[in-house]
Amino acid sequence: LRALGQGARADAIDYVDDTGSFKSLGVSIDRNDWLATAEIAESEVEDSVLDGIGRRDWYVSMGSRFGTVTPTLTYGERHADLNTAIRAGIPTASPLYAAVTAAGASQALDESFASAGVRWDFAEKVALKADYTRFDSDLPGTPDADLVSAGLVFTF
Repeated sequence: LRALGQGARADAIDYVDDTGSFKSLGVSIDRNDWLATAEIAESEVEDSVLDGIGRRDWYVSMGSRFGTVTPTLTYGERHADLNTAIRAGIPTASPLYAAVTAAGASQALDESFASAGVRWDFAEKVALKADYTRFDSDLPGTPDADLVSAGLVFTF
């Protein structure tokens, strides 16, 4: 962009040294063998490709302990508007139009996710976690996805 005389637009897309805000509210309940967690978060970065997209994420998770095993279920959503303002003034025939449009579109989110997981506390301060998550996107051209993950958790 800078090489083609679009330095101001390049600065508007770049988020280096830009200011932003982040707000989050969460709650966690852990009573007897039942647990529940919920969180909502909003973020915005001014003067960047992220400006004006109003990102909002939230999730709710519930689980129950059965001795050393804790199965959980989680549902959440992620939303961020498409930033079309950054391409204003670029002719659609310009070679820059597609690249700048892609930069704005790369931040758009409209998806939900659901997951089922299990935690096994097999030793003191060491647990094995496994999780299956299904992501469903409502954005055109963005495929749905499945994720299987596992990991060891060490508590010090």
